[in-house]
Amino acid sequence: MNLNATAFISSGWDKDEAINYQLLDSTNAPERKTIRWYSATTELPLCGHGTLAASKVLFTHLTPLEQREGKKTTTIQFETKKKGRLGATINWENGLITLDLPSHPCQPVSPFYKDKWGESLISAILGSEEIELCDIQYSPGMKILLLRLKDELGKKGLQKVCPDVVKMLEIDTKSFIKTVIVTVKGENVEWSDEEVPHFYSRFFAPWEGINEDPIAGLAHTVLTPYWTTQLCQDGEITNLFAVQLSQRGGEMHCLLQGNRVLLSGIARTTMKGQLCC
Repeated sequence: MNLNATAFISSGWDKDEAINYQLLDSTNAPERKTIRWYSATTELPLCGHGTLAASKVLFTHLTPLEQREGKKTTTIQFETKKKGRLGATINWENGLITLDLPSHPCQPVSPFYKDKWGESLISAILGSEEIELCDIQYSPGMKILLLRLKDELGKKGLQKVCPDVVKMLEIDTKSFIKTVIVTVKGENVEWSDEEVPHFYSRFFAPWEGINEDPIAGLAHTVLTPYWTTQLCQDGEITNLFAVQLSQRGGEMHCLLQGNRVLLSGIARTTMKGQLCC
């Protein structure tokens, strides 16, 4: 279907202490499912918007009306292969779905950037010497490289980023990097206006078979702790509004809660089909 990732859900599997999968009794755990995600080339360790889409289907197409009546919210728990348990909650009044995902903080980049391959990779990602960085960080939990553009470049500067995917794949990163985030601070932000973006981003994962992800929940498990640290030092801002500047684009609200990230957004059903084997 020409989509970057596909989510697969089952009626419920769980891991015992020996890391063996056991089928859950769906009558005793009706709101627990198992989820896995695949790109065209590999299984993904985490896919936020695949989870959002799966949640939308479960909530609005597979939840009987009698189970919705009288409820303000409903929550589903997903068991995953590598990231433990994830949560998804729908607000029935406005259709907003909130994902409860693990946080993946980043740290100042290691000396790899001084290596020749590091400089070559960043040059291949940005695509122009005129695009300057003010910060380079790395999230070891997901092997994600975060590149922050200078604030004055703003939204237009981020849109000019033009990665050379062929060159990126030719560079041997020593398996140090799986995906790349390029981000920039929001322009002329009025912090009291929740609909003005606090930050913009783009997300590239050619090593995972995804040249550019239209809207990536995974990226925001890194971006949320990063921008919370950068923007919320006075404690006034907690809920960040984010916009991803892919060709299709997307937006979400991000909230850091301890070692978890809450990402809230709207999902829409665009097609239905039946797979015939």
